[in-house]
Amino acid sequence: MKPSALAFINMGSSLPSGRTIEDMAKRNDLFQSLDSNGNGSITLSEIERGIRAHFRECSTPFDFGSTISRAVAATKNLQRLASNGNTASELIDKSEFRLILLYIKQSLELRAIFDGMNRSDNTSVTVKEVTSVATLLSKWGLALGDIESAFRDIDEQHSGKVPFGDFADWAIRHHVLGDVWRATAPASSSAPVTPKRLPDEANPEQPKP
Repeated sequence: MKPSALAFINMGSSLPSGRTIEDMAKRNDLFQSLDSNGNGSITLSEIERGIRAHFRECSTPFDFGSTISRAVAATKNLQRLASNGNTASELIDKSEFRLILLYIKQSLELRAIFDGMNRSDNTSVTVKEVTSVATLLSKWGLALGDIESAFRDIDEQHSGKVPFGDFADWAIRHHVLGDVWRATAPASSSAPVTPKRLPDEANPEQPKP
């Protein structure tokens, strides 16, 4: 594995985006450190400042600015779905903060997948590169046909390549939606449903023995 790919994996692993007791405690500490006025919500700029501080010792280049903006936009879209289209607040609460961290983690994991290939351009991905890692992407629940169809939709210029951030945003929104559905759907439901609310911090996953 290329050093940069391993670095992206380690960076993603350092974010407390899970629902275990340990991750919840770390995430709560991070949230409180960013919540300057103690009102239980934080802003986009506070998140960006906190994430950049979290990775201040990492030398591997990554576009955190646009990734964080995309993460907040995707999370707010879920909030609108959860509230039947009602306008979401611009502030971020703790349940949204987890999904934002999850989005950033998955963006780093995607970057690691593509960085592990011998590529000369790290700012975009080609349809050939995407299909060559379809097996890895299938672990996210992304079928090859869906990937190819989405690629064609994103590739508005029909150039055969799309910005990495655009492809990552589609893939992560797909996966994060699945994460929310699994957390909110009835146990007997196998199909995606519109979530009644975003996952909260009330039911942490217990660590496996």
